[in-house]
Amino acid sequence: MKKKKQRDKSSGVTRVRNAPGSGSGYRQWHLPFQNALCVTLEADDGHYSISPERELTRKPLRIDFLILKKDGGWHMKSRLGRLLKNHTILEYKGATDRLGIDDIYKGMAYISLYLSSGTGDSEQSKKIPDAEEVLLMFVCSVYPRKVMKYLGDVFRGETEPGIYRFRIWKTDIVIMVQSRLEGEDFLWLRNLSLCVDAVEFDRMARQALARPEDKRRDELIQFIGEANPHLWEESERMCKIFEEVERRGERRGEERGKQMGIALGEERGRQAGIAAGKLQGESRLSGLIQILLQEGRIDEISAVTSDADERTKLYNRYGI
Repeated sequence: MKKKKQRDKSSGVTRVRNAPGSGSGYRQWHLPFQNALCVTLEADDGHYSISPERELTRKPLRIDFLILKKDGGWHMKSRLGRLLKNHTILEYKGATDRLGIDDIYKGMAYISLYLSSGTGDSEQSKKIPDAEEVLLMFVCSVYPRKVMKYLGDVFRGETEPGIYRFRIWKTDIVIMVQSRLEGEDFLWLRNLSLCVDAVEFDRMARQALARPEDKRRDELIQFIGEANPHLWEESERMCKIFEEVERRGERRGEERGKQMGIALGEERGRQAGIAAGKLQGESRLSGLIQILLQEGRIDEISAVTSDADERTKLYNRYGI
């Protein structure tokens, strides 16, 4: 089945024909890519943070992702994690985009701004890092021939399939080509594309189905399935996988809604209790003041309204 594509140059979003029941034809790749990053870095959970759409200046100038290592004592276990430095600026090109020479210049500008600003939400990012602590990483689906040729003089080698290293001034640069990655560690990043093999999809689906509470994998399976309608034509099993992922998402949504409803109910109950207590307290005080007025003890009214102990003593005396 042929797919019609239309590129919206202003937004970087591509329109493709979706799988049955998938809704709008416009597809944004960055959130699924973030999920794939997190899945690939699973072995290092809790030891890094990712900030999507990180603002570099007060005006709208943002890098795609900033990955910060949380502590220097942790040795990253995932293959992707071992590539990272303390500060990694990551620019991502979706399956329908291409990495160009202008992106390299823009990335170097981001590095310069980041090194000079030293601004951020955390104490770590408020400190201006040394250039040696910063990595500029580009992730793209297609091998960027023009860029590779342009950077030939600063090329430092292909450390493993699909991972190319460069060095400009004191800045290390990594270009990761998703389609050329190998191994189980890069399964999800490699297959965030428009040409996923049925065997690879089946491996990912088995992982996702074995983890009922894994929202990231479920969302990735759903996104990749929609982006690759040829998978639906090849196997009825793919439809069943997709349906199961959707059902699990619905169940998670129902449970979240239930918890939110319980929390809302408890809060409303608390507020109602406060209001009832306040009304009861006002009624008791009003009754006590009425008794004092009847007995001509006007001078004591000021004391009972400001002194809780005196008020309680008189409540007990008059049985209020």
